[in-house]
Amino acid sequence: AVVNVRFADGALASMTISDATASPWNWEATAREDPQYRPFDADAYFIGGTKGALSLPRLHQFSYDGASNWHKPLQMEIPAVDPALPHKMQLKHFVKVVRREAEPVVTPADNVKTLTLLNAIKEAAETGQLVEL
Repeated sequence: AVVNVRFADGALASMTISDATASPWNWEATAREDPQYRPFDADAYFIGGTKGALSLPRLHQFSYDGASNWHKPLQMEIPAVDPALPHKMQLKHFVKVVRREAEPVVTPADNVKTLTLLNAIKEAAETGQLVEL
């Protein structure tokens, strides 16, 4: 599937996905969170913009020093990552939220926006028409 989304500020996101591609570029293999999947030293997601790019899950951050310019060397930074298992960290955070000891990282309002966008994508796929929100 290919999805193009234009945001209110004019930014364009193009996303491609496939659940039938023979490759190591899937979250389960690259994030190493689930031992039932063979781990690969690769990234599953690539996010690019005019001021930089990010690969996930390895968190390689790419940017230029100053203004973007093809003739300048591209910088790469790799931030430190907490080695704890993400699922355990998520569960601990969830318990803190339930106990009102922490605010949720993703709010219910964020989830409503995500579902609204997914419904619009589904409608566009079914009708072949542009869907505006």
